[in-house]
Amino acid sequence: MRMSCSSTRPAMRFTTLASAVGATFLLLSSATPAHAQLGKLKKMGAEAAKKAADEKLTGKKESASPATGSSAESSASATASDAAATKAPTVSYALTEDHVGLVLTALTPRLDAARNRQALVKARREYALKDSANKACFQKLSSGGIDPNAMMAASKKNAVAIERIDKQTGSMQTRLSTAAGSQDRRAMHYLQDSLNTLQMRSAALKMGSSCTADFRPAVLIEADIAANGMSGDFDPDRGQFDPAASVKDKLTTTQFGRLRERMALWALLQETPSLKVGKDGVFTDEEQAVLTAHAAEIKALTPYFRDNSMRWKDWGDVKNWK
Repeated sequence: MRMSCSSTRPAMRFTTLASAVGATFLLLSSATPAHAQLGKLKKMGAEAAKKAADEKLTGKKESASPATGSSAESSASATASDAAATKAPTVSYALTEDHVGLVLTALTPRLDAARNRQALVKARREYALKDSANKACFQKLSSGGIDPNAMMAASKKNAVAIERIDKQTGSMQTRLSTAAGSQDRRAMHYLQDSLNTLQMRSAALKMGSSCTADFRPAVLIEADIAANGMSGDFDPDRGQFDPAASVKDKLTTTQFGRLRERMALWALLQETPSLKVGKDGVFTDEEQAVLTAHAAEIKALTPYFRDNSMRWKDWGDVKNWK
């Protein structure tokens, strides 16, 4: 565009200048004396000539549109510079002193929650063994047939114990109705579990059986309450793990996750050097030095890394991360 217009530019400038002078002359002639008109025309002509010379010297022409000629190039250059300036910085997953300190700051307050989760897992496992044995006993009892005469004899023999249970369950039924009316979920859970257990024990006494039933541990009932009454693997930390702002402001979610995982791998390797790990389980001399310096703090977390009580593989326990 520039090359094709270079030969016609002087003529264009002269025509533009002549048109401007002519129009101004006509405008001024009707209201200004002749000598004043001539002075103004000379001044305008001089300014136009100076502008044309300046344009020729710099090799560019001013334009009202920023999308043409050198103005467009300047705009594009400025955009590229801005993009380069705002490019996201490289994220580091190195276990530096700062990074290890931040991860420990986030995890250490969760030790109590990890201990609770560990206790929950243990209680659930132990109760499941007892409950399975109890159900097997009742299943065997019912499949063998029930002798009415034997039941009458057993009921007479165990009458005192049966009456005591009946009084307990009667009172519990009343309390359960009251709890249901007031939407007291905690009371409802405990009362319902107690009723189920006592009714099973009463049935065993009436049949003269040695079968029994066990009350569910409080930690399991509390877990059900916290999980809105839903059964299953309850995670007391899920949706509640909220690291301090000092951590979230300095680490991204992914960065925190990988750093936590690398720290866990290092902790597990201290106990089992033969553990197979990927590239995240390979540590530089600098990282080894930092981790060794914090070995006591990391060791406190190791049992929960090992049995997964300290959730570090998924992000269901993380919230409000910027």
